[in-house]
Formats: sequence, C-alpha cells, structure tokens
Amino acid sequence: MPDNVSFEELTTLREVFKIFDKDGDGLIAKNEMLASLRLFGMRLSGVEINQTMKDIQEKKNFESNINFEDFSKYIIAKWEPITAAQILQRAFRYLDREDCGTMSALELRNILIKCGDRWTETQFDALMKRVQVDMKNHVNYRDIVSMLVDLGLDEDM
Repeated sequence: MPDNVSFEELTTLREVFKIFDKDGDGLIAKNEMLASLRLFGMRLSGVEINQTMKDIQEKKNFESNINFEDFSKYIIAKWEPITAAQILQRAFRYLDREDCGTMSALELRNILIKCGDRWTETQFDALMKRVQVDMKNHVNYRDIVSMLVDLGLDEDM
C-alpha cells in the first residue's frame, strides 16, 4: 500500500470493497469492480474496465476477479479526493434501484447496522426520528446524507 494513503482512506476503500464482496471471499467480479469505481466518481466504459481487469489479471494471473490489494492500488492510482458526503450520495444513488431519490427504511437500517462503522439500534432509531418517512416506509437519502454531514462526516476522504 502506498505511504501517502491515510488510515481513513484505507478504511473507506475496505468498506466499499466489502459492500461489493457479497459472498465474503475477498474477491469482487468485474461488474462489481465497475460499480465500485462509480462510487469514487470514475466512469469507465466497458472497454476501459475490460482493459483494467486485463492489466490486473496479467500482473496477478487472475481469471475474472480482483482482490482488495489490487482493487485499492488501482483506486489509489486513479482517485481524486472527494468528500464523505459525495461518497455517501453516490453509494445511496447506486442502491436507488428505481432512481427516485428514496430507499426503504429497512434497507437503510440494514446498511447502517451491518456495514462499515456499524450503528447501534439506538443510533439508527435516533436518526429515523429526524427524517420524514413516506407511506411506503421510504426515506429520502439526500436528507440522510445531509444529516450525516451535519454529524461531522464532511471532511475530505
């Protein structure tokens, strides 16, 4: 890992990698790599992602998956610092299957309690008291991002 990577940046990379490593085997597939790159503001075409995976595979002799070490090296080489709010906004947008700016409160709960700096039920309940929940039990994730930023998550990552 390069020396110029902060602990916070490395933690962010690990958390993003974990989100896409759904089976917990320490590898993500090409399509997951492409989706994860979008969280960091990188828009690669199919040709570019194929070339990226080919470059990594030639170096490591992988078939079609990438491990955390190679994932993080690639991201760090290409990453332009963005704020935590931007990462959160992109992550929620990725999870917004209907592209409507909302997500179910249950899905939000599962993400906050099971991923990253795992929240407690009490913390989640306190957040939910501050947001508006619609009739379908959905919340506007832009409101959630704003509240999280207000809690101090807006430093550059």
